[in-house]
Amino acid sequence: MMKTLLLSLLLLMAVRANSQPDYSGHYGYRTNPLKKEDRQSWIEAGRTPDKSDRGPIAVLNLLRLSAARYKFWLYVDRGYPGYNSGEIEGVLTIRGTVGFFTSRDTVLGTNCRMRFHFAQGSVEVADFWGEGSNCGFGANVTATGAYPRIDRKPVTTTDIQLFGQEEQKIVHVISKKAMVYGSPSGKPTGAYFIKGDSILQLDEANGFVFTEYISAKGKYVEGWIRKEDLD
Repeated sequence: MMKTLLLSLLLLMAVRANSQPDYSGHYGYRTNPLKKEDRQSWIEAGRTPDKSDRGPIAVLNLLRLSAARYKFWLYVDRGYPGYNSGEIEGVLTIRGTVGFFTSRDTVLGTNCRMRFHFAQGSVEVADFWGEGSNCGFGANVTATGAYPRIDRKPVTTTDIQLFGQEEQKIVHVISKKAMVYGSPSGKPTGAYFIKGDSILQLDEANGFVFTEYISAKGKYVEGWIRKEDLD
């Protein structure tokens, strides 16, 4: 009897997990040009923004990895006058309508805590800046705020390439098979690229290049590739 009850509960939990809404897609906003009321406020404060100046930008891209796990890329820019910005990416776990992300910077000894609350048509993000959480944005930049849904289109490798302040460099595989490693000193993950494939060069260390890739079917791959396998 107990075994049957336990099995039923496990099946119910699995069904609920698989029935969770898919929050994948693009969220955010762009205040371009600077709002009229904001422009007037700056003028009254003794500054004179020109017509090309803009307000804040917020970008949040979400890619579903499994029933409750999502890869996210988040970028914020405060806009005029300083255009201070910050970015972060990682994997969050969503239960129901709330997702959490935590990480620790072992060099600085700081912790980052973020909460993602999904409501109809938007995500409310809190990074707990000033409450013991430091996500590395700096310059009084915070990710806290509402991110309206832009669309439900799948996140692609091109989104990663254009993420942040600078467009990422593209390199090409020149070896017959370029294995993907978990770290520059780690073992192959089992994933690989073949000759002629185009990949993003996001970082470089110890003769390896770090890349992130999303296939046409939405499979996410990240890892390190030997520089000798690339042009």
